[in-house]
Amino acid sequence: MHGILVEEKRWIGEHRFLHALNCCMLLPGPEAQQLATYIGWLLHRTRGGIVAGALFVLPGAVSIMALSWIYALYGRVGPAMRCPRRSNATSAAMHAGRSEFIAMGKALGGGSGCVLLTYSHRDSRLVNQWAADHTMAIAGATPILALDMYEHAYAIDYGAEAGAYVDAFMGTVNWSSADQRFANASSS
Repeated sequence: MHGILVEEKRWIGEHRFLHALNCCMLLPGPEAQQLATYIGWLLHRTRGGIVAGALFVLPGAVSIMALSWIYALYGRVGPAMRCPRRSNATSAAMHAGRSEFIAMGKALGGGSGCVLLTYSHRDSRLVNQWAADHTMAIAGATPILALDMYEHAYAIDYGAEAGAYVDAFMGTVNWSSADQRFANASSS
């Protein structure tokens, strides 16, 4: 912003720009947004501030709206598995996202959260998700499997070898219990 506003366009002087930047740094929120709005106001008063603030936000808002529209048109994408309704296929659905679950666990090595396999009742699908704490679950979903990746869970036995901990965890999972939780969740 400095290069364009002060040096190239010369719409504002160096001293005024730095003063405005200092004020924006004291305020909570995005500094560049505040600075653009202030400079718009400084140059063209209320209308300039509104236009500058709106034009600063507009490209991001349009991008998010376009991505949301594409998602709405083309359906479900991302780390999820469509769940079959036949009860004899529950194990296949449970194990379909196993490699993703393992990869997410290994990526969280170093003590940064939990990996959850949850059943979304709204979407009728299994979803692998990361959670920083117990408050970050998908709303209205039933947890099927949880892998604690905070250091307290593995540091004593595995040290820095988080991958070995994930492998050991996956080897000790009672899959029949997980299958039963999935069957109960998907039938309700």
